[in-house]
Amino acid sequence: MALRAGSAGSKGSKTLPAGGMVSTES
Repeated sequence: MALRAGSAGSKGSKTLPAGGMVSTES
């Protein structure tokens, strides 16, 4: 899930270039 890609930056998913996985969290 998105939390896996940006667990530490879930809040700043926008700043985390993890791809589209974090984008879905936003």
